[in-house]
Amino acid sequence: MWVWGIESDFSAMLAKGTSSFPSVDIGKTTDQLTSRYDWLGTLRARGGIANGPALFYATGGLAAASVNHAYFIGVGDPDGFEESKQQARLGWTAGGGIEYAFQPNWSVKLEYLHVKLQDTKLDVVQSPGFVESHLRLKNEFDVVRAGINYRFQPSR
Repeated sequence: MWVWGIESDFSAMLAKGTSSFPSVDIGKTTDQLTSRYDWLGTLRARGGIANGPALFYATGGLAAASVNHAYFIGVGDPDGFEESKQQARLGWTAGGGIEYAFQPNWSVKLEYLHVKLQDTKLDVVQSPGFVESHLRLKNEFDVVRAGINYRFQPSR
């Protein structure tokens, strides 16, 4: 039995990563790049095959997330500085999963999504004629999540 539908969700992510490396400014020792994703929202089509109480499905559609990137030149240096950008980025998502109905209107699911959002462009300029870096940061990540669903059924 084929099953089709539309799904929308919104999740807090609180995902953060930091990378340190030698400074682009020879007068400083270390630079640092941090990336943070605070939330993710999707609007997706979903289709699959039902086998008893289990549904195996593929899904794909629109994605949006809050993205924050910060570049620190001269970490720990009193003359160091930071350039950052926080914005909502749009893109797409695709994945699949399994959903299992344990009551007439209730189900649990395990799902994988690959998310690709617009890149972030970060221009780091200390002062004219000095350190200047133009970064293009990819906003691409994978999500594995578990959920519980309630299906509303229209009254007849």
